[in-house]
Amino acid sequence: VKMVVNEVHPNGGGSWVVMVLMLVALRVALVGQTGYIHPDEFFQSPEVAAHDLLRYSRSTLLAWEFDHHAPARSFVPVWLTSGWVLQVTQRVYEAAWNAQPSSYMLLVLPRLFILSLSVVAELCIIRLASNLSNNSTRYRDTVAMMLNTAWPVLVFHCRTFSNTLESLLLAALLCLALPPPSRSPHKHVTWHQWCVGVVVGMGVFTRFTFPLFALPCCLLMLYRSLCESERYRAAFLLCVRCALGFLFTTVTIVLVDSYHFGNGWVVGPLNGLKYNMSSANLAQHGLHPFYTHIVVHMPMLFGPMCFVLLKSLPLHTQQQQQQQQQQQQQQQQQQQQQQQQRQQQQHLHTQRRSYLQQYQHTRKCVRITLYATILLPLVVLSCAPHQEPRFLLPILFPLVLLTATPSLFQNRWILMLWIVFNVAGLQFFGYLHQGGLIPALHQLHHTIPNTT
Repeated sequence: VKMVVNEVHPNGGGSWVVMVLMLVALRVALVGQTGYIHPDEFFQSPEVAAHDLLRYSRSTLLAWEFDHHAPARSFVPVWLTSGWVLQVTQRVYEAAWNAQPSSYMLLVLPRLFILSLSVVAELCIIRLASNLSNNSTRYRDTVAMMLNTAWPVLVFHCRTFSNTLESLLLAALLCLALPPPSRSPHKHVTWHQWCVGVVVGMGVFTRFTFPLFALPCCLLMLYRSLCESERYRAAFLLCVRCALGFLFTTVTIVLVDSYHFGNGWVVGPLNGLKYNMSSANLAQHGLHPFYTHIVVHMPMLFGPMCFVLLKSLPLHTQQQQQQQQQQQQQQQQQQQQQQQQRQQQQHLHTQRRSYLQQYQHTRKCVRITLYATILLPLVVLSCAPHQEPRFLLPILFPLVLLTATPSLFQNRWILMLWIVFNVAGLQFFGYLHQGGLIPALHQLHHTIPNTT
């Protein structure tokens, strides 16, 4: 990919666009993966949609989370990720061929939609990386390469897990809450803050653990609003606008779920939280030591990024010092060249100095927020007795933004380690892990109608 990019764009301009397009094409080719990671990929989304929307109630198993008597999850994320896709597919097949969709189409089409959402979220993160680095092309290209080659992205971000949707919602929240260093706090307009509330509300009804990932971003927005001249008024307006977006989303989803399940008022996250507060309930799904997330799941999911994360803080500090020295040298040169205009020079120097201080302060706040977005969920989720690797999937985006450095892949050993780790993860979890189950179900789909 790098060789082709250099030939098409020898100066590096627009290279990340070509690189991302090529890697997205590769991900589309991998969407038919046969690896069976966990039953929740199907029983928490397409199986529920097939049961409630496609009139397959006799041949589907409705998971306990969607029991109409006390549902522990919302139906709205199911409809958004799988429901409408399966409905449109069924109607097209019935209108065009007077037949039911094939099992392969029922598997692949929801995955393609999730993949499209993932690509949009990753492009937003790449744009955010460019803004946070003051348009550094190397840093942006490194972020783009890491996002499109990490095996959790290649495997999980084309599957209908609720954790995948939670991860994509966190990406949207990061893009809304983390401002570029050159942007002043008042640039967060009304609709921007309202969208933050909508995203948080949608995240809560996707998985009740989403507030753990969203809290640092919300605190950053509150802190920046308190830095304005009319800080109390700005903070109050921020809270009101975010609360209105959150309430609008919450009321809408509660009404839809209550109508769908038909059993009074239904608040899925509250029921799910009550269920998971019981150790007896969690024992049915498996109990794990408190260190499982840190010792096992983090290295298994993110591999080299975990080790780079430990060194990322001093690396960022060195980069910040180098940028500060370069900017100071540029200021001194400009002072020597503009000696005849001292008054204008002092005014410009004051503005540049204040801009530099604001730039450095904003970068520091953003970096602290990214660390908190990783550490807070990791610590709290490690206290839960039931732990699974996919619970940490949303950590991917802040982890990439922290560990990506312009010179990361210039080291051949790190590049080879990155390639080997992610190819192994893709091959094992994407194809080998219980890899015979999905092909067997496809075969049964064709065999059973012919024998009956």
